[in-house]
Amino acid sequence: MFSVTDPLSRSARPGYEQRVPRTAAEFAERFAASEAADENRADMDSYCMEFVGQPQRALAYKQSVQAEHASTQSKRSAYTVSVFMQARAVALRRIQIIKGSIANTVVNIM
Repeated sequence: MFSVTDPLSRSARPGYEQRVPRTAAEFAERFAASEAADENRADMDSYCMEFVGQPQRALAYKQSVQAEHASTQSKRSAYTVSVFMQARAVALRRIQIIKGSIANTVVNIM
């Protein structure tokens, strides 16, 4: 078993004991210098360029949230559907599951 966070559970492959980082700081340094870190930074930069500080994106998101609100739910509410509507959806799904596997239901009841 390999664990980065617990030094007592880490074990290096024989012959690699001197090449494996020993502390969390050494692991962080190795990652920061790796190709994976470069790809991660590039991915974060492209996300920030596309989404962060874009008022038109924020406006489109707010409009989509308003469009998804149930007509019976308050427009000021953070929730898109009421508790009753959620309970009804869960009950309907449960009925569909029971109908789909009636044999399992009968076995579970007995």
